[in-house]
Amino acid sequence: MKRLLLLMFLTTLLTSFSIAQHQKTDRANAHLNGKVKSIRETTYSTSNKSKDASTGTIISDKYTLFNDEGNKQKISIYKEGILFSYIVNYYNQNNVTTSSTEYNADNSPYLTIIYKCNDKGIITEAIYNRILQKAYDDERFSIDVEYDRFYQNLFTSVTFTTDFIGNILEEKYFTQKGNLSFKIMNKYDYKYNKVEVKYYNNSGNVSWRKKLKYDLCLTSSPLGQI
Repeated sequence: MKRLLLLMFLTTLLTSFSIAQHQKTDRANAHLNGKVKSIRETTYSTSNKSKDASTGTIISDKYTLFNDEGNKQKISIYKEGILFSYIVNYYNQNNVTTSSTEYNADNSPYLTIIYKCNDKGIITEAIYNRILQKAYDDERFSIDVEYDRFYQNLFTSVTFTTDFIGNILEEKYFTQKGNLSFKIMNKYDYKYNKVEVKYYNNSGNVSWRKKLKYDLCLTSSPLGQI
């Protein structure tokens, strides 16, 4: 389960920002003012009794570098202050993501994603090449045994259904055999802010749901989630 959650986190990270960039850059979508070149994001898990979030357990720690156009060029992921892996994104002349490659800390490739888009520049599909993942364990150390049974159950392609400006309405994740692994449905308000996310398992049942709230008078950044 730990191994599956780690892979799900990293691959979801790759697709979460790669859609609809024909309209806005990553920097604009993140509501960053000016020409911000990089950001550092650290997420903690704390108890209700703790007043200092930085004393909690670190859930994620990443450093994002933007290119001159304002899109995410490189995302570095850290574990206990040490570089664990990094992701490099590639774009075409229209600032649409064409591919992403995740590397181990020693610069060896780990995962590659190829994106397909329609004639409007909206990404409609993501193809995952997981061949190299089989050679590493949870901590990215090289191993001799391949986990074929484990990897054949992971998704290798994602299809996206979007609205006319590229907001993702539906994400379907398929295994290499073409079986549906899970599905995500997104809802937006009249200002195109995402207000709800629903996760469906391969049986079609809702496993979890997240709602986002916004202060529409002041900002389009989310105030929190339910």
